[in-house]
Amino acid sequence: MTPEEENLRELFGLDFTIEKLTGPNFWRWRNGILKGLARLGLDDLVLSANSAMPHDEDFKLKKKRAALFIMVHLDRENGSRFVEELGRFEPKELWADICAYYASPTRANAFDLIRRLDAIRFVEGSIQESITEFRDTFSLLRQVSRSFFDPKTLEVHWIVFIRMRLPVCLSDVGSSMIKRNQLADISLDNFLLELEGEVRRQERGHQLGLAPAVQCIRKTAPQS
Repeated sequence: MTPEEENLRELFGLDFTIEKLTGPNFWRWRNGILKGLARLGLDDLVLSANSAMPHDEDFKLKKKRAALFIMVHLDRENGSRFVEELGRFEPKELWADICAYYASPTRANAFDLIRRLDAIRFVEGSIQESITEFRDTFSLLRQVSRSFFDPKTLEVHWIVFIRMRLPVCLSDVGSSMIKRNQLADISLDNFLLELEGEVRRQERGHQLGLAPAVQCIRKTAPQS
């Protein structure tokens, strides 16, 4: 953690750090900013229509804090790109501009997300983290690609992709879903839930010494 990250964390009273937006890290940055705004009780200022009156001083202070929170987590290039007036605090507009720039429904953004999904590995000690990252990234891919990719085809593709990269002890996850041979029954969300459940079950068995085979969760990594 850099001194600047430590100062920002203390300034906003958070127990985690958020990296500055550089461009390639947009999706991770976006999740971090939303998490931080939610902790501060300010997420509605970027996600919902503002209901308070403009002359409400408390509302103005909240808007300023939300806008500053976003601004200080931009690198120099993005700060110049999105912050035209330093004294203007409109978090919803700022957020919309950033998301429109990096998350507009274009093939370029979709392919960037596909590359990110392809880079996710399910390795020992971090399978749950990989599941979370995959779920978040795929949710965004679904949003930016719905006009040119069939959603169900995407789900089937990425279920097969994940199964090919899982440790042997998790290779049966999703098999019953696929064997039903009904496209409507195939769901990436349900597959990831099943995978999470199986990981927890095997880890509990490992802790109790009841299932030696589950050690492959920790010892077997997919081949690149």
